[in-house]
Amino acid sequence: MDFNNGPEPGYDKNGHDGGTRFRFSADYALSQHTSAIGYYEWGVDLAHALSWDGHYNEDGKRDYQRQLYGGFKDDRYGTLTYGHQYGIYYSVVGIKSDVWDNDGHAGGTGIGISGDYDGGNKPKNSLKYTNDFGPLTLYANYLLPEDDLHTANNLSYRRSGGGGLGFDYKIDPTLTLSAAYSYTDAKVKDERYNEQQYHQQLSGAALTWQPTNWYIVGTASYYKDYVPSTRERSLSHFFAGDGYGLEGFVGYTFNIDKPFLKSIQPYVAADSLRLKGQEAYHANHVYLGRAPPSATACRCTLNARWPTAATTNRTPPG
Repeated sequence: MDFNNGPEPGYDKNGHDGGTRFRFSADYALSQHTSAIGYYEWGVDLAHALSWDGHYNEDGKRDYQRQLYGGFKDDRYGTLTYGHQYGIYYSVVGIKSDVWDNDGHAGGTGIGISGDYDGGNKPKNSLKYTNDFGPLTLYANYLLPEDDLHTANNLSYRRSGGGGLGFDYKIDPTLTLSAAYSYTDAKVKDERYNEQQYHQQLSGAALTWQPTNWYIVGTASYYKDYVPSTRERSLSHFFAGDGYGLEGFVGYTFNIDKPFLKSIQPYVAADSLRLKGQEAYHANHVYLGRAPPSATACRCTLNARWPTAATTNRTPPG
């Protein structure tokens, strides 16, 4: 249950599906150190699928592909994957504060033109590499060109490339410092084939503290030609220019350990988004909530791991 100090859509007040996910993953051992991996995630809005009036966004999707990728994992050299997957900003910064319903109003994950395209959330057609070096985890990705995304005002957005770098550093077992930088080269076209090039930039940092049952996080993000204009968008002014976003969350988990209720987490959260220049846009949100961490979504996961033929008498399934 969430309370917002500003206006909310009706489905937020009436109750809605916070995100049902069906997840399928595979891990096939190629050697003692290396395995081939794959992952598919399907998102479903059950209220929408059941036509439960007043409990879903009528303009939203009923179901959709959230992620689909494959690659290789090695305990010495890291993990390399390709496909529709989390980008650098979300993997390093956005995921830290993506822990309450109605979030994403100030972080780069949800305020760009589309997280599937601009690199802020789950970019399609992307390569990603991660590796651990003691307390340090490094992340890097490369965004390949993507098809047109049609927008309002008869304009279309096309990504021509991009990339990002990031890290998590565990200061101690409960405290983690994270930072990420991501860029996307894109062009916006009108119906007369006029074009405007944009060099979109997204950077952020997070500090996460998890002593005992507490979860405390603060994030700060900076945007350059990343957030779509809040005014009428044109070819030369499609994005808002500079801006920044702040997010914070403090929650404490009470363990209940009942058959249908494992825990409850009361929390307070806040975010602030400011767009500078001609936009002069500023929005603040404050939330109070109490939710079982696993009760906001139905998550179904299928995992498979098969040994190599060299270590078993049974032939792995093909």
